[in-house]
Amino acid sequence: MLALACAPLVYFQAAIRGALVLCPDDCLTLNLPLRVAAANFLLDGHLPIWNPYYFGGMPLFGAAQGGLLFPLNWFFLFFSAPTAINIAVLCAYALAGVGAFLYARRGGASVLGALVSGLVWQWSGFLVAHVGHTNVVHTAMLLPWVLWAIDGYAITRRRANAALIAVFVAFQSFAGHQQTFVYSLMLAAAYAVYLGVRAEQVERRRPYLIALSMLMLGVVLAAVQILPTFELMRNSLRAGATYDFFSTFSLPPVFLLTYFAPY
Repeated sequence: MLALACAPLVYFQAAIRGALVLCPDDCLTLNLPLRVAAANFLLDGHLPIWNPYYFGGMPLFGAAQGGLLFPLNWFFLFFSAPTAINIAVLCAYALAGVGAFLYARRGGASVLGALVSGLVWQWSGFLVAHVGHTNVVHTAMLLPWVLWAIDGYAITRRRANAALIAVFVAFQSFAGHQQTFVYSLMLAAAYAVYLGVRAEQVERRRPYLIALSMLMLGVVLAAVQILPTFELMRNSLRAGATYDFFSTFSLPPVFLLTYFAPY
């Protein structure tokens, strides 16, 4: 776990030296300004509900992209913007690796197998390619933690482990990327259903049913973010977008072959 937690410090060692800010593309133009604005409002004694500096003003908290309730974004309250975003990104990759390691170990993998699992998830094409979308990385890195909590409750039947499922799901929503959150929620629900159906004894199925309810409880806990975001979304330009617009960047079916031959 220590090796996985430190791996990002080696890979992104230029950021440690202060020679690189891990904030390319959309992060620089959208995610970072929202986080800085929210931190400045809080430090001035105001709740970051409204942002008067975009156009004629628009919701800041409801926009979700700033991830105001996500703990890794609270570094902006204490550090300069370049330092805060570097810490937030480095922590995200470290937590991604450690979470995958713990999930694999709980599933019965050896230390070496868990290490490989952690590296595969930590440096997957999805997570690395989205380094410029901080909220995507923050949301996705919690996926193995959700699965780890589901397995933990199924094994121990402890209420604390059940509560962790809901907490991790809520944090995923707070990270501020709805698509990744929905994908993760669908996978976690399918995971719990599959293991529940696979269990031979009825008594062993019960924890997975409770895990499903904890996933929904996590969504309820996240309603403080989901509801204002949904309200704002209805007034977005994309609210009236067509299916053709949303499928613009979709790959043709023949690209399924790249699962077997990536190039």
